[in-house]
Amino acid sequence: MNLPSFARGVKPGINRNDVYELIIPLPPLDEQKRIVAKLDEANNHFESLERNILIEKAALIRLESAKREAVLETLAQQSQVESLSDFASVNYGYTDSASMSKSGPKFLRITDIQNGEVDWDEVPKCEIAKEQFKSKRLHEGDLVFARTGATTGKSYLIPVGIPESVAASYLIRVRVNRDDVDPAFLGIYFKSSRYWEAINAGTSGSAQGGFNASKLKELQIPIPNSLSTQRDALREVEVVTTLIKLKSVALNQRSSAISKLKQSILSSAFAGQL
Repeated sequence: MNLPSFARGVKPGINRNDVYELIIPLPPLDEQKRIVAKLDEANNHFESLERNILIEKAALIRLESAKREAVLETLAQQSQVESLSDFASVNYGYTDSASMSKSGPKFLRITDIQNGEVDWDEVPKCEIAKEQFKSKRLHEGDLVFARTGATTGKSYLIPVGIPESVAASYLIRVRVNRDDVDPAFLGIYFKSSRYWEAINAGTSGSAQGGFNASKLKELQIPIPNSLSTQRDALREVEVVTTLIKLKSVALNQRSSAISKLKQSILSSAFAGQL
C-alpha cells in the first residue's frame, strides 16, 4: 500500500489530495457483507462485555459508599459534634502560577487530583520564598479541599512520602492540630453523604458555587470520643476499600484486553484473515 504524504511528511497533517492517494483493499461485495456481519456480531459481544464491566464498577462504588455510611452511622451515637475549627487549622493555598522550572516545590492543583489519587510525577513546580514555603508546605495527614468550581468539596488526604509541595490557591489546606483526632478518619468523613449534604447546602446560595475557608471552619463534624474508636472504623472501611481496588484493577485489565482484541479483529478483517 502506498503511504500518503501526511504519513511521510515532517509535520502531521492531511488534505484532500492525501485522501485521494489512499489505497483501500476492496474485496468482492459478498465478502464485504460477510466481514461486516462478523464485525457486527463481535461488536455486539464486546458491547455486552463492556456494559457488564461498567455495571460491576458501579456496584463497587455503591459497596464502598454503603460500608462507609454504615460505619459512620454506627459511630454517630459515640460521637461529639464539633466545628472543624475546634480541632484543625484551615488555610488557603499559595497564589502563583505553575512553572516549567526544575527547581522549587510541587504545586498541587485541583486538576491534579483524579479519582482520589495524585500522580506526583505530573504535578508541576512553582517558585516560592523560603518563609512562605515554611508556612504553606503540605505535610502527611493534611487534607486539601477544593473550594470553587464543579469540584467544590472534593478532598484529598496527603499521604506519606510526597515530594516537597504546596497547595494552589483554589485549594484549602486543613491540618488537624489535636491529638485525639485522626486525619484519616476526617478523610473518610469528607466522603460521606452527611458531609456532602453540608457542602451542597453551603454552596447553594453562592453565585459562584464556592465554599470558602470561613464556611469550612464552621462545618459541624461528629468526632468519635477516642482515637481507638476512630481507627477501628478506619480499618473496617480500609479492608473493603483495598478489596475494591484489587477488583477495580482486574476490571481495568479486562477492559484493556477487550480493547486489544477489538483492534486485533479489525486488523484481521482488513487483512483478509477474518
